[in-house]
Amino acid sequence: MRGSAAPRHTHLPPTRTRSIALALNEGPRAVTCAWPSACNAGIMASKRTHELIPLCHPLMISKVEVEIEPDATLPGLVVRARVKTSGQTGVEMEAL
Repeated sequence: MRGSAAPRHTHLPPTRTRSIALALNEGPRAVTCAWPSACNAGIMASKRTHELIPLCHPLMISKVEVEIEPDATLPGLVVRARVKTSGQTGVEMEAL
């Protein structure tokens, strides 16, 4: 099994970062609908990398994980994507 991880920092206004952190602390029902949609968009993009980036080829992806969490030190969000495949090639571009 081969895998790759790619962290990304997204800067937001401090007030927006605080409101996201508060929503996450209140539980899953408090999180807006955009949150799961953002994770799903990341998963879908990793599966379609060969259509989005030139010279990438289709891969049999075994697993994709996307985590999004607020980071007050940025301020903003830290987005982490992890992709795994059982193929003989890397999945670095899919993680990005």
